[in-house]
Amino acid sequence: MLRLCMLVFLLSQSLLLAKSKSLLVICDFSPKIVEMNKDGFVGAMELLKQDYNVDYYNLNLGGKNPKFEAYDAIFVKSNWGCAPDLYARKHIPPNLPKALLISGVNPVPSREAMFFYDVLFYETEWYRPQIQDHPCIIHAFGTNTSVMKPAEHQCEKIYDYIMVGEFKPEKRFEKFVEKEGRKLCVGLIYDPKNPIVLMLRKHNVEIHNYVSYEKLAEMYHSSRCCYQPCQIDGGGERAILEARACGIFVETSADNPKLLELTTCPLYDHVYYYEQLKLGMEHIFEKKVYNENR
Repeated sequence: MLRLCMLVFLLSQSLLLAKSKSLLVICDFSPKIVEMNKDGFVGAMELLKQDYNVDYYNLNLGGKNPKFEAYDAIFVKSNWGCAPDLYARKHIPPNLPKALLISGVNPVPSREAMFFYDVLFYETEWYRPQIQDHPCIIHAFGTNTSVMKPAEHQCEKIYDYIMVGEFKPEKRFEKFVEKEGRKLCVGLIYDPKNPIVLMLRKHNVEIHNYVSYEKLAEMYHSSRCCYQPCQIDGGGERAILEARACGIFVETSADNPKLLELTTCPLYDHVYYYEQLKLGMEHIFEKKVYNENR
């Protein structure tokens, strides 16, 4: 009984110690979607809030620079060379523990930039060789399966193909319109006169603005296949995992090894994503090393 009480006490102390740590997340999420977004990263961070005090500094919302000294560690959600990464390397004190959650495929700008961060989180095995010289690299990615999951009841298949993502050339929407059948595109329409949007409408593709995560799941359920013909720098990673989690077919282009990997890899969920982020926090606070150079 005494040993059990001691174990409970030690566990409670460990939880209190972890929760006393504060984490700042620097990002540049669009104000148009931040309230509706419940993707894998958001789901993982909600779980991480059970262990640490978490604040966000969204560069797209403006405001004064945060007081970095008030935090024990910093997460930077960014592609290399994008606003959060550039901001972090300019403003964060060198001695403050920090990690980069690499969101994209940009090459590492320099060894100095790479070693500025104590931990590098990456999303695909395809990308990992670019950062293999760093002493702490950790795979961290997944979809929020509390929302993205097979339909509870059989759904009518309204669409033959669905494509999800911003209306940008690197998505290669021209390949999407070549598919036969009823088609749906879901993304942010910043400009209704966007040539891509006009092209899609000309080919009778149905278009939706950004929708809630729950509504997006319903759209996947109503589709037979998610087709993401993006080029290598065209994103599509989240959509592939979301569609798989919803139980529909996925397809991408043969010249995109990054997305091809995600069509057959384990179906990483937000719990796995959280566990991997927590490994990074353990490295920062407990000096554990998780170098996945295998």
